[in-house]
Amino acid sequence: MIEKTINKNSFDELVTIALSKPNICVVAVGPPGCTRVLFFRAMRANLLKRYYSFNISALDIITGDYQEKLKEFITEINKSNPEIEGIIIYTSCSEIITGMKFEKVINDIYQKHRLRVKIFNRGPLAKRKELPRKIIKEILSEFDEHL
Repeated sequence: MIEKTINKNSFDELVTIALSKPNICVVAVGPPGCTRVLFFRAMRANLLKRYYSFNISALDIITGDYQEKLKEFITEINKSNPEIEGIIIYTSCSEIITGMKFEKVINDIYQKHRLRVKIFNRGPLAKRKELPRKIIKEILSEFDEHL
């Protein structure tokens, strides 16, 4: 018999923690099947106002050519929500598999909008030395230091 090794609601908690600060939003990046789960978790927590899905296609994954689209997407978020001061890019396994680097996106968004952007790698392929809950809390405390 196979048993679960994690609490059923632990992933719900991650989204709730990530969206716990009113001036921070989450942009989930990945294929629709991956971001869909996060959408429903944010919906259950009544936090959809600051949750965004940036869905990528199979072609985007193969070419790795969606960083400009992601920057445009974040620019639109900034225009429609000027109170936002920081963004957590919540990645999926596809970004881990392709080795997608977000440094250029982070730097360009900061230069253009003065928005702080942090990356949270999630999913079974994310190499973590700490619990995801602790990593999210550290990200939020880094925002507190800079905002």
